[in-house]
Amino acid sequence: MTFVPLGIICFGGGALLLTFYTVTNHRLRKLNKDAYWLAGGILGGSGMVSLVVAWILLAASGPHYRFPLVQVFGAVLIVSAILLSVWAMVYVGRLRGRRNFSLTLTTDGPYRHVRHPQAFAFGGLTPDRGE
Repeated sequence: MTFVPLGIICFGGGALLLTFYTVTNHRLRKLNKDAYWLAGGILGGSGMVSLVVAWILLAASGPHYRFPLVQVFGAVLIVSAILLSVWAMVYVGRLRGRRNFSLTLTTDGPYRHVRHPQAFAFGGLTPDRGE
């Protein structure tokens, strides 16, 4: 069974949500940090979830490599991407709540090394189902 069409639909939906969030980003920042935090959670969060679902569906469709070294490498990439992304969201305050969220430029923690750790983490993923 192939999940490719559904994966492509999820990918397109996620891309549209993230694009809309990016386009409205400047206006939301001018409103206040609460509006930006809420819109980021709704638009950005649902866009990222849609992309993750798309990656899972496309990975389930194959091809599947049955080489243990490739499977271990894929698992390490996936776990590393998830940990880096969650660390970055907690560090900047996105997961801690509206009260701890700030619009100031963050240059510590994971943001010391890369400007957008979530994009870096998920951009480096190589889907592998590991059967």
